[in-house]
Amino acid sequence: MAEQNNIAQAPVRELVRDHRLPLFQVFGVGIALNAAGYMTLTYIGIHLVREGGYNRTSVAWTTALVVSLIAVVLPAAGALVDKWGSTRVGVVGMIYSAVLVYPAMLFMEGNGLLVAGIAFFVLAMGVPLVQASAAPLFPALLDSRVRLTGVALGFNLSTILAGGTAAYIATWLIDVTGDSLSPAYFLITASIIGLATMATLRGSGYGGAGTFGCCSYFRAQSREFLTRHRRRLIGSGLRRQAGTFPPHPDRLRRHGRLPGVVTGPDVPRPANRTPSTMSGTFIYQRHGRSLMAA
Repeated sequence: MAEQNNIAQAPVRELVRDHRLPLFQVFGVGIALNAAGYMTLTYIGIHLVREGGYNRTSVAWTTALVVSLIAVVLPAAGALVDKWGSTRVGVVGMIYSAVLVYPAMLFMEGNGLLVAGIAFFVLAMGVPLVQASAAPLFPALLDSRVRLTGVALGFNLSTILAGGTAAYIATWLIDVTGDSLSPAYFLITASIIGLATMATLRGSGYGGAGTFGCCSYFRAQSREFLTRHRRRLIGSGLRRQAGTFPPHPDRLRRHGRLPGVVTGPDVPRPANRTPSTMSGTFIYQRHGRSLMAA
């Protein structure tokens, strides 16, 4: 059953052995995704209270408003991915986060909660761009046999490294450097890792709805199908060239050459067909079916 459904019996072993590059690509993009998400949605609230000195309740409401606005903007980011492709939108989102994180955090201190909230919102707009691009990108990178295992392993490892530790790393950087803006360097570094990973994709990923049928994702699926069935397809092509495939019975019947029973005169005879051991009988094979003519 596993073979019929194209499911790997030992997916982790096959993933590490044959699909190391796509696994690292999922991990690298996940670093940028988790750093942007957890820094924006988890740490910035702490930063506003601890470094900005704002009221906890006001910061909590501001954070809730920003998260709600991200949810509203996310479908628009998905539309951009459908139009421009996952790689382009992901690169724009990572550059956006890396460039704006430092000035945004600078405006969050000493300018009032309204300005801090606007800076918070502007910085947070990079998150839906990266999230919307990563959703179709991850499954497009991996073969179907190990797709779920590869996405789960790569993304969760990046979440552990750059997501769950984001707030701790940010506060540790402040304690070590004494600079309240030093957490920005963490997001910048993570975005650079994501951009470097994007540079290794070389056309992989979801190309957008406008390129349905010819985008890189579907080209990858076509290559996977051809690789899996190349022997059968090559054999079929050789048999067709050799003339050992007769026309399909439906086509013969449609042209009045196969009224109901396959008989010798009604079947076109290829020049190089080979008679079987049955005297006067020729056997043709097409897609596993036998077409017999006396």
